[in-house]
Order: sequence, then C-alpha cells, then structure tokens
Amino acid sequence: MLKQMFMTTIAVAALGLGANTVVQAPATVAAQGVYQEIPQAYRGTWQLKHATWSAKKNSQITITARSFKSQFGSYAGQNLGVSHTKNAISVFQIAGGMQVGAFNHLQRTSYQQHAALTWSFNGQSMTYVRTH
Repeated sequence: MLKQMFMTTIAVAALGLGANTVVQAPATVAAQGVYQEIPQAYRGTWQLKHATWSAKKNSQITITARSFKSQFGSYAGQNLGVSHTKNAISVFQIAGGMQVGAFNHLQRTSYQQHAALTWSFNGQSMTYVRTH
C-alpha cells in the first residue's frame, strides 16, 4: 500500500512538472529597467515605405518617450517595456512585472538616403521613414 501511494505521488508530480513545461506562464521580465524610456533617436512619427508582408499603405507609427502606437497595437505607460541592445531596442507589453506580449524589434537604418526605422515582428519586417 505504501509503495502504491509513493508511486502515485511520483506520477502526479511528474505530470505536474510536464504540464508546467508545456503550458508556459508569462515570462518574468529580467531587465531591471523595463520601464525605461525609448531613446530619442527612435522617437517621432514614421511612415511606412516597404513591408515584407501585406500592410495598410501609408500606415504610421508614433513613438514617444513612454508610448509606441501603430495600426497593430499600442503600448503606453506602465504597459510598455523597453529592452536595449547595442544597435537596437525591443518594445513589448508588460503587466504586473511580466512580459505578456511578443517583442517588437526596432532598429535604426537608412532607406533611399533618409533616416529610417526597421520594425521586425515574427520574422516579418517593415521599413518606416521619418515624416517631417
């Protein structure tokens, strides 16, 4: 009887561990500065010039110090997480200190000799040029 209870406990624990690895909880935001501001170089209004997938023509994204607004979604204030790398930034949605949205990767570049921004998401990319 004791052996059967022990085996049942082991089986339930193993199932619990297996279910935990299959169903992933929201990722804890590791960076201390997830509430950082978006750098000045990325701020402004940007207009779509090229996309690798179907997107609304002449769509714009607007980036301020604490907000990111596009036709695909908006993050602002305490819902905006910012992660810096050497040559790019990533913005994502957070709630309760947890990352609940996917990364939107933003990188400065040039497009036909104009300052541009490449926005990558799920393997697709869009190139935006700063509006004046």
